[in-house]
Amino acid sequence: MARILFFTPVLPGPTGQGTAIRAGIALELLAEKHEVTLVHIDLWTGDRTIADPFWPRRLAACHFVPAPPAADAASQLVKQHLSAAPFDAVYVFRLVAAPFALSVVTLLAQPPRISVLDLDDDECARTERFLALRGGGDSARERAELNRLRGFARIMLMRFDLALLAAQWLDEGLPADFPCVLVSRAAQPDQQVQTTTLGLLGEAETAQAPSLLIAGWAVREVAPAALAKASAFHVTALATNSN
Repeated sequence: MARILFFTPVLPGPTGQGTAIRAGIALELLAEKHEVTLVHIDLWTGDRTIADPFWPRRLAACHFVPAPPAADAASQLVKQHLSAAPFDAVYVFRLVAAPFALSVVTLLAQPPRISVLDLDDDECARTERFLALRGGGDSARERAELNRLRGFARIMLMRFDLALLAAQWLDEGLPADFPCVLVSRAAQPDQQVQTTTLGLLGEAETAQAPSLLIAGWAVREVAPAALAKASAFHVTALATNSN
């Protein structure tokens, strides 16, 4: 069993925000066979509550770092919580968490044997799409900022032993032997995705035939819109009943 130091800008969760769900999946897989210490750098949500009781039971420890991190936040974290025993690996979830994670790793008495950067999302492509949607917002200053983000991503990648990439372009300029894995987590805008399965979940007022009620509603209300996009589709209905 390895000791893993896991950095994330969002708290893991089973539902809700997609980034939190994906952080939870990565954390759950690691915690199945390893001892994981979570460091939450509170950069986005402002939430310091772990809603799912699963995590406190599975984690060796959980530490919160308020944002923006104080100048001595990394040294205080190491001194107070991370100096008891060496870590075998460091796993950093999302690019934004990489600078603080690296500042902590450099202060550890014994460096971990392996470090992993999980980019999770193509932040550059997402930023580019936002610029395009903002009409006149595609200014030279914002474009230069996007180029700096691309350069920053490549610099951060080189500081890790293994990178999980969210887009193919990120391996451009990296050494040919640099260990990286392309992890496709979502459909890209230029991909043609045809949905042929429709899942419905709802609460039925009667226990006699809940699936028939939902299926009937689907035929009346949903089918016309769905047929406009696909020539045929399969409906799976799941109903709950509190009675």
